[in-house]
Amino acid sequence: MARADDFRHVKEDVHNMYNDRMNLIHQRKSEVSNLLGEFHARDKERAKEIDDLRATTQTLLGRFNEDNKIRATEVSEIRGTTQSLLAEFSKNDDVRALEVKNLRAAAQAYVAECTEGSGVRAKEVSDLRAAAQTYVAECTEGSRARAQDVARLLADFNARDKERAKEIADLRAAAQAYVAECTEGSRARAQDVANLLNNFKQEREDAAAAWKDLLATMASVRRGAAPEKGTYTQEISEKPKKTKKEASGLTDKEKKILSIINENGEGLTLPEVGYAMEVAFVTLTRDVKKLLAKGLIRKKENRYFSV
Repeated sequence: MARADDFRHVKEDVHNMYNDRMNLIHQRKSEVSNLLGEFHARDKERAKEIDDLRATTQTLLGRFNEDNKIRATEVSEIRGTTQSLLAEFSKNDDVRALEVKNLRAAAQAYVAECTEGSGVRAKEVSDLRAAAQTYVAECTEGSRARAQDVARLLADFNARDKERAKEIADLRAAAQAYVAECTEGSRARAQDVANLLNNFKQEREDAAAAWKDLLATMASVRRGAAPEKGTYTQEISEKPKKTKKEASGLTDKEKKILSIINENGEGLTLPEVGYAMEVAFVTLTRDVKKLLAKGLIRKKENRYFSV
């Protein structure tokens, strides 16, 4: 029974450690997935901003082209009007010639103003294009930095996963060694169990005989006869007295286990105790069972606490 309990405890501890490792791996994968999702979301936002900037640039260019067309139409109309006036004024006197000269000057000034306005618009469009290119370059650089961060995170996760796999392999090897050790000692345990069963059978027979004597004595008392000597009174007087459990007779290894558990009020698992002692936790199962049996420690779920 003790070996079966040991096997069950070892199985539970190995299962709990495996679940802890798998939960950590799933947590790391979830963090990487969240980072990738955030990266894609930000990349989409940057792409949307670039598209909006491009649309704004195209709108400004369209307006600029429309303004140029309007200015070109106005200049064409002014030139037509000017030519008509020149044709009409050529028939008049010097006053008309002076008016034509002034009109020409005004027309030239207006054309120069329109040309200067076109140059200013062209410069604004050029500056806007340069700003858009700079923003696109910054977005591209940020995306590359994000990709490098994700690559480093994945590399770190793979390295930790390999370390965890190695620890699990060592744990499996230790468990297999412990199972082999238990198998070698199973015959001796079987003999011990047989002896215990024989002792229990003998004690049960003695108890049955004592009960018979007690019943006979009670029957004699009811009939008014004196109880025979050496009956149930002797049996009662020979019952062993209960003694208080003390932390005595412990090995150095058991004392060290008890000290480590007492120093940690939040409780420790068996692998954590093994890690603190720098030994394989499967070699501590028998000692922990003895401490539990003596009432020096207590167990709740898979953790051990001081009493």
